[in-house]
Amino acid sequence: MIRRRTVGRRRAASNTARYYHAAVRLNSGKVLVIAGSTGGATNSCELYDPSEGTWSNAASTTTARFYHAATLLADGKVLVTGGAISRYPLNSAELYNPSTNTWALTGSMTTGRYAHTATLLTDNTVLVAGGEGQSISCGKACTSYIPTAKADIYNEAAGKFTATSSLSRARAYHSATLLGTGRVLVDGGVAYNAYCCIVLGSAESYTALTLTFSASTLTFGVFQIGLTSPSQTVTVTNASSHSATFSSITTSGDFSQSNTCPATLNSGQNCTITVVFKPTAAGTRTGNLILKDNCPGSPMQTIALTGTGAANALTLLANPLRFPATIPGNSSGPMNITLYNDGAAAVHIIGMAIAPNDGTFTVTGSNCPATLNPNTNCAIQVLFTPPDAGNYSETLSVTDSDKSSPQTASLTGTGLD
Repeated sequence: MIRRRTVGRRRAASNTARYYHAAVRLNSGKVLVIAGSTGGATNSCELYDPSEGTWSNAASTTTARFYHAATLLADGKVLVTGGAISRYPLNSAELYNPSTNTWALTGSMTTGRYAHTATLLTDNTVLVAGGEGQSISCGKACTSYIPTAKADIYNEAAGKFTATSSLSRARAYHSATLLGTGRVLVDGGVAYNAYCCIVLGSAESYTALTLTFSASTLTFGVFQIGLTSPSQTVTVTNASSHSATFSSITTSGDFSQSNTCPATLNSGQNCTITVVFKPTAAGTRTGNLILKDNCPGSPMQTIALTGTGAANALTLLANPLRFPATIPGNSSGPMNITLYNDGAAAVHIIGMAIAPNDGTFTVTGSNCPATLNPNTNCAIQVLFTPPDAGNYSETLSVTDSDKSSPQTASLTGTGLD
């Protein structure tokens, strides 16, 4: 009986022996091995091709480092953060572009650290947490480093790290795992007390700050220029486990707001923003309600606002203005037509005219001021003088500061046989 034994295929050794390095599987399937120590910090990198079982040199990092963290980003690039040279933690970070096989520095972390974690979040930002990064004095001319609780959020689009909520306790050499809920589970590691370093059995979770809104848009409909609309509200809820800090709440366009939001909105709390519309011109008016806060990755929340402004509220009454039958060549008794401003804004009256301008109907007087204030009226006196027998109809126009739509009234009268 012949016995067969299956053995693993022997793979070629890497080009450089190293430890305290990082390795990331790229979207191509190749594995990028990054820096580490060869007895001292190195910046050399290699690529492993699993289909061929071969190694090749890759571009070197801009900075030698070990005990760093490496994260595959959504666009296929690799973010490397921190690490150490000798015993000194680094705050620098850099990006590897596999399509060009190049490294480029990006923004620096707010705290130098090594033996930390860097986790890609669901919004494509990166949570960098903990690590050795807090300096302590260990005697004359001596500085050492212990675990820190500080954490940063990296936004690739901005190329920037921003401090976020700290861990509940300082830890290094721990692990971090992205959960299906979008939270990050951080567990274990080492900490430091007054006497020695200690191994941790504790765990905690991080939730990227999440604000929810009762509406994503507000529509106010048609409203009179200069008049303030009834209010509409948006409820803002902090649905995360961290406090939200507002740096500003503002509006743009023909909209204004007031709010009940405190400077810090704690977990589970909500507040209300009240918005009103006061159009300054006719037609569609747009704007935004803008909240700026400490939400990692997206520190500006925008709610679209829209409404329509109506022209100045002038009305001519009576309309039409009907004159009694009059003998040709004679003038009727004068009749008045009333001009009302029933809006909330003052209206500037530019002129009055009758068309056609043939003397059949004439404006013989008016007590209308140059500016007609809100909720006031004035009288325009018109005379009818038929040139011959028959029916006549002409138009009175009043032009105001909204020149696009003059107010008109029909004038009618009959000349007797």
